[in-house]
Amino acid sequence: MVNTSKYDLVVIGGGPAGYAAAIRAGQLGKKVACVEMERPGGTCLNWGCIPSKALLKSAELYSKISHSEEFGISVSGLDYDFSKIIARSRSVADNMAKGIGFLFKKNKVDHFVGTAQVMVPGMVEVKDGSDKGTILSTEKTLIATGCKARTLPDLEVDGTRIMTSREALVMKKQPKSIVVVGAGAIGAEFAYFLNAFGTKVTLVEMMDQILPVEDSEVAKVVQRSFTQSGIDCRVSTKVEGITLASASTLIDPNAEVPATPDMVKLIGIDAGCPQGPSPQPARPQPDIKRLSYSYDSCACCCCRKNYSKVSCGRCFVSAEVNSCN
Repeated sequence: MVNTSKYDLVVIGGGPAGYAAAIRAGQLGKKVACVEMERPGGTCLNWGCIPSKALLKSAELYSKISHSEEFGISVSGLDYDFSKIIARSRSVADNMAKGIGFLFKKNKVDHFVGTAQVMVPGMVEVKDGSDKGTILSTEKTLIATGCKARTLPDLEVDGTRIMTSREALVMKKQPKSIVVVGAGAIGAEFAYFLNAFGTKVTLVEMMDQILPVEDSEVAKVVQRSFTQSGIDCRVSTKVEGITLASASTLIDPNAEVPATPDMVKLIGIDAGCPQGPSPQPARPQPDIKRLSYSYDSCACCCCRKNYSKVSCGRCFVSAEVNSCN
């Protein structure tokens, strides 16, 4: 299949940066195409911020009802259905994704399913997916390929005992215990959610505080609250080895992280950063190096993020495609 239509803008990636740019360009009367390997919405809407907040809402409500006696309200027979809680979270994400699809149609943004390769300046080929082989001619290209969870070398994510946040959002069975590796926003959210429903949670962070990129006073308040609620917070702790045993998962015994009979959740974002274990591209990346463009890069030491931009004048990168979180 070959598309001969010429576009004013082709957006590679349908996440918060990509879909917002595509919709706005459409509103301004431009002819726009968006190449996204899944449905529009990106990690945030489909596998991150939105579904996780739905889980947090369920946990908050359950916790409030559990402490209703403090408000003079007696509730008996309180129970929950873990599978329905997960299903509601997915439903919230599904409905919002449909909203993005509606806005695409309303503003005449063409959605092509697949990954993308910038062949020559002004030409984008759709790779893989249902629209594989489509060639898009464009005046401008916006690269907004986003990020994905980082995995550890030689440790297969099976979605049952070892999982990333994506697998955790669709887990069918509540674990009795879990070790969450990484205490950033995502790790902290899952720790709170699972602990609220009775899972024994150990939260491990290599930095000297949980929520390491947040204000230290805020992090202390959150850690104190977590500890009081029963979450075992281990800061300044590295996980250097994970062993799957027959009846448990052993986590770096030198760091004194307890074994867990159920699962380990790996939390981390990798957007192609050369630092850390098993560097890998954020998502299937558009092949822009073959164009021999010149690159301008700037390293910000205080936040340890590397920003790159393509300086050919026709191809632009949104935010931090090649950065490390």
